Amino acid sequence: MRSRTRRLAWLTTVQGALVAGAALLVPVPAQAQGASDWPAYLFGNEHGSYNAAATAITTANAGSLSEVWHFTPPGHLGSQLYSTPIVYNGNVYFGSDNGNFYDLSESTGSVVWSHVTKQQPLLTCNWPEQPQGFVATATIAPDISSSQPTVYVAAPDGYLAMCATAASGIRQAGAFGQPEQWRFDWDRPYTRGEWLELVPTAGGHSQIHPAKLAELLAGIGAAIDAVGGSFTMHYVTIAVTAARTVTP
Repeated sequence: MRSRTRRLAWLTTVQGALVAGAALLVPVPAQAQGASDWPAYLFGNEHGSYNAAATAITTANAGSLSEVWHFTPPGHLGSQLYSTPIVYNGNVYFGSDNGNFYDLSESTGSVVWSHVTKQQPLLTCNWPEQPQGFVATATIAPDISSSQPTVYVAAPDGYLAMCATAASGIRQAGAFGQPEQWRFDWDRPYTRGEWLELVPTAGGHSQIHPAKLAELLAGIGAAIDAVGGSFTMHYVTIAVTAARTVTP
């Protein structure tokens, strides 16, 4: 007899120059907010930058404060921190320029867990100047379905949230093993004519007034001519796949 492993897959392909940030959603322990919590950028939606319940540090003892721990993101991909750390229930959450999102113990500075999303690729107009990781500050808010406190943050690697949704659906089906996320980077060369034929079919370009669209295509065509009449577009294909464990 011959056995065959069947896999279910969800795939999406994005252009390297058009990758958009998605949300990284992580459940956190459901406990009451503490006095020292700082659950969002500048404390909350109103950006008041003030927590009236946090009274441990005062003008009287500020001069006697000392460093308890120090953390530098590891790796050669970038150790800068552009996002503001948030604090919730004894945990410190933040993303690093190296593409990792961290949960540290507030008391010891040790890594509770981390999640790598890779980095945002080099975009057009020379921004960013090099691949970049997290720049957004996370926030803690109730999940809309379970009301469980959840970390939300704009991830540098696009379509992460859709991958998570696809994986969740695969798990709920009950007929597959643990979902895996695969990523494939590839390049496709385009001539001027090939790209101008593709542009009207992408995104909201089909909704542009014909006269404006013609003007846009003329400008794009001129830009392609300026670089020699052709260019190479970088693509990323993301797949969520799982092996079937239940025979239909």
